[in-house]
Amino acid sequence: MGELRDALSMTVPTFARIIGELDKRGLIEREREQASDKRRRTLNLSDAGTTLTTQITIVLRERLRLAYRAAGPDAVEGARKVMDALVK
Repeated sequence: MGELRDALSMTVPTFARIIGELDKRGLIEREREQASDKRRRTLNLSDAGTTLTTQITIVLRERLRLAYRAAGPDAVEGARKVMDALVK
């Protein structure tokens, strides 16, 4: 979990609060990697977490589609250039 926290550049208290909330809502499952190291845990999406992620993805794709349609082809091309520059 520390690797994930570091990748997200979160403080320990903020990360712990978010993970606790996700766990309380049943969206993640925590598993110990090895019995010998009680500190290391793996986080996985639960079935409910996977379902929610799928639903969010569908909604976001539709919103993007509508936004691109409203913005027009020049704006879409500009957005693609920005995204390309971000990933390089």
